[in-house]
This record gives sequence, structure tokens and C-alpha cells, in this order.
Amino acid sequence: MEKKCLYPDCDRKPESIAKPRYCYTHTGYLRSGLPLRAIRVFAKSTNVHIECSISFCRKASVRFDFCTNHTQIARRMGILPQELEAIYATGCLVCGSFKKLTLDHDHACCPGVRACGACIRGALCNSCNFRLGTVEKNKHRAQGLLDYANANKHIEGLTRWIGNRSY
Repeated sequence: MEKKCLYPDCDRKPESIAKPRYCYTHTGYLRSGLPLRAIRVFAKSTNVHIECSISFCRKASVRFDFCTNHTQIARRMGILPQELEAIYATGCLVCGSFKKLTLDHDHACCPGVRACGACIRGALCNSCNFRLGTVEKNKHRAQGLLDYANANKHIEGLTRWIGNRSY
């Protein structure tokens, strides 16, 4: 005969050192002075874990097609996760990379991290997004650098400074 806890309808095995013979949980109730009660048993989750629908994301999604991170990004930017997936599918609009993509939006329309959805310009990789932010903050300096680079293709008499070195 298999021993079981003395509490009614409890099928757990009793603790070997406990007298009277209650299971581990009911013994804990007795030791802490709590009244004995039925143990709540929670059903195990039957959710199937799938990968996020964003092509480069490998995070698991429990109930939806998108991971929590991409769902929050879409909500913060005022678009649907499916629209976010379509934007990310194009890759970086500057260099074509698919690594570490971020959504670019016009900060003149919506300053800060949240966006209205209408001011989203597309996806950029982190590197291009950083450079774009730098250029937008210093437009006069960026134009000056472009003018300098276009005007000064080479310096006359450079061989005078470095000599006739072969590399």
C-alpha cells in the first residue's frame, strides 16, 4: 500500500520525518502555524514557443508572431508589428545591411523616442543611424566637409612631404 498525505484529496507522498504524515507542503503549513488547505495546482502552459517573424530576430514568441521587443518597438513608433516587419525587410536604406536595424523617424515631427507613425522614414543600421544623427545636428559642418572633400581631391606637392616612398 502506497502512503499518501493525510490531508483529504492530497495524493502527494508524505515527508518521511513528519509526524503525522503530511506531504512537504502541508507539513510547511503546520510548521508555520497556518491552517491546512487544499494545494493549488496550476496547469502547465501548453503554449508553443515560435521564433519572432522578423527575419534576423531569434527571440521566442509565446502567443504572437512577434517577440516582446519588436511588439514594443512597433507600439512606440505608432505602427503595427506587420508594418515593422515590412520596413525591416528592405534593410538599411543607406548601405543595404540587415544587421542591427533601427527605425528612423523625423525628430522634427516627433521629438524623443515615441513617434506618430507618419514620420517614419525607414530602417537604418546602427552605424548609418548614428551618422545621420550627427549630420542632422551639424548640417552646416556636414556641408563644409562635403565641400572640402570634393574640392581637395589631392594636395599639390605631397611628394615633397613624404618623399618617394614605395608602399
